[in-house]
Formats: sequence, structure tokens, C-alpha cells
Amino acid sequence: MNAEKAINAHRQWKERFYIAMQKREQLNVAEIMADDCCEFGKWLHGEAKGQFGHLVSYKSCVELHATFHQEAGKIAQDINTGNFQEANRKIITLNAPYAQASGALSVGVIAMFKEAATI
Repeated sequence: MNAEKAINAHRQWKERFYIAMQKREQLNVAEIMADDCCEFGKWLHGEAKGQFGHLVSYKSCVELHATFHQEAGKIAQDINTGNFQEANRKIITLNAPYAQASGALSVGVIAMFKEAATI
């Protein structure tokens, strides 16, 4: 796992949400809200814990990742209930919690990999 792959994987959630709205698909909210179900989350709670667990930025990254998934889950709930306008608002509004969580996670991932490189 590297920073670029982790960041790109979480940026793709927007596309997944738009596809789900377009196709009227139901999303697994519990799985989306869990921070250990995506590829990065599995790595973060597994292999990365051994590699980076001693870093201050690791703990922050874990928390930021969990927050991101909580906000993504809220959008999934809106999609599942057919509240597409609200889901879209949460996705596109720059100061909305989802966008803030996404940006903060990107910064946190980069910080963790940078801190690991300097030790």
C-alpha cells in the first residue's frame, strides 16, 4: 500500500455514489461505515499497524479514516432512502463534513507515509 493508492481509492467513493444514485442501487451502509472493510482499512488495521503503529500520525490516520467512513455512510443512507438531492449536496459541498473528512484523510495518509520515511 502506498499513499497515492490509498488516496485514490477513497476519492473513488464519489463515483460509486453517483453510480448507485443513477442505477437506484441499495448500498451496504454498515459495511461503508466500517473503517476496516475497504482495502486501505484492512491494511491500516493489519499490516500497517505493525509498520506504522508507533507513529503519532498512524493514530491520527486511523481516526481520520474512521471519520471518512462515517460520513460516507451517511451519504449511503441518503441514497438508500432515495434522498438523492441531499446525498448530492453532501458530496459536492466543499465545506460539508464528507468533503472535509476526505481532504483530512488525504492529508493524514500523506503525513503518515512522510513520518515513516523520516524515521
